[in-house]
Amino acid sequence: MSSLGLSSYHRAQALGDGAFGCVVSVFNDDGLQFASKSFGDDASDGEYDSDDDEENDGTLDLGLVREVSSLRLLMAPCFFHKNIMPLHDITVTGESDLISLIMPMYPMNIGKAIESKVITSRVEKIRVAHEAISALAYLHDNSIIHRDVKPDNIMMDANNSPILIDFSLCKVLAPMEEVSMETHTGNIGTACYISPECYNFEPYSYEADSYSIGVVLLELFQGELLTDTVGRDKAALVVVQKMVAELPANPFPDVLRKLLNSNGEERITCRAALSEPVFLKNNFAVPSVSRQFENALEWAHPSAREGDENLAPAPVGKKRGNGKVDAGKGGELGGQQQQLMARISAILGVERAQTLAAAKQ
Repeated sequence: MSSLGLSSYHRAQALGDGAFGCVVSVFNDDGLQFASKSFGDDASDGEYDSDDDEENDGTLDLGLVREVSSLRLLMAPCFFHKNIMPLHDITVTGESDLISLIMPMYPMNIGKAIESKVITSRVEKIRVAHEAISALAYLHDNSIIHRDVKPDNIMMDANNSPILIDFSLCKVLAPMEEVSMETHTGNIGTACYISPECYNFEPYSYEADSYSIGVVLLELFQGELLTDTVGRDKAALVVVQKMVAELPANPFPDVLRKLLNSNGEERITCRAALSEPVFLKNNFAVPSVSRQFENALEWAHPSAREGDENLAPAPVGKKRGNGKVDAGKGGELGGQQQQLMARISAILGVERAQTLAAAKQ
C-alpha cells in the first residue's frame, strides 16, 4: 500500500459519477491501473473552474471529508478487512486543486455481476452474502455506519468476492447513539435501498445497513435488480415486503426475512446474521469481533491521547447549504496550493486530531 506520496497518475477513461464525485480509471508511472475518485463541481473535466469563487473560498466537500476521514482510519494496520476497499493514495492536481482518492480497480460491481449471471450457484451466493455482511459487521463493531449500501457500492474482485466501497455518506456513532433529524441527516442514502425508518425520517442506527444489504442480497437471490422493475423511489418498500412475503421457507431466505424486517428495532444486526444456520451449515465461520477503532484513531493521530488538548473534537467547519465545509484559510502558510495541502494534512491527522470530528458530521 502506498504511503500517500501524492504520486502522479494519468487519466484513461471515465467510469461513472456519484453524489460526491466523479470516478475515472488512471495509470501510474509504472503502468498500474487504479480508480480515481475526484471531488469538485468540475471533477468530470479534470479541473476546477479557477474563476468560480465557490471553489476557491477555502471549502471542502463534506463527502470528501467523510470519505478521507473514514478511509484514513481503515488504513491502520490493525484496522483491516479483506472485503473493505483500501485507500491507495491521495493526489492534488496542479493548479486546479482537484483532490482525488486513488483506489484499487475492480472488474465490476455486484449489480453488474447479478445482471451478467456471474454468480449463479447457491453456495457462491451464500459465500458472497457472508463476506458482504461480514464487512458491514466489522464496520459496525467499530462504530461506523455506512449509510449507502447498494450494488454500485459493492465491487467484485477477480475472485468474485464483494468489496465495500464509497464512504462519502458514512458516519461514526457514539455508543448507543442513533441518527436523528435533530442531530444528523435523517433521510440519507439511495432510494430503493434505504430502510423504512430512513424514509420516514425516524431515528436509525446500524440496522439501517442491515436492511440495505438485505435488499442487495434479495436481488442476488432473485437474480435480477429491483431498480430494473420498480425504479428508485419509495414504491420499492412495498415491492420488497411483497417479495419477502413470497420467499420460500429455506435457510437463505430466512436470513433475508430477518434483514428486511420493516421494523428497525426487530431487524437482525449484521453481526447476528453471521450466526445464521445458512452460513454455519455451509462452513462459513462467524468472524471474531474486532474492535480496533481506538487503536486506529491512535495510529491515524498519534497525539490523540487522553489529556491531549488535540483530542477534543476540533471543528472541521460548518456544513453549508451547498454540501461543503468551511475548512479555514491557513493564511500563515501562504499560497493557495500550500493552504489546500494544509487543510488536507489536517483532515489526514498530520496536524490535529480531526478524523473523529470529521467522520461524525
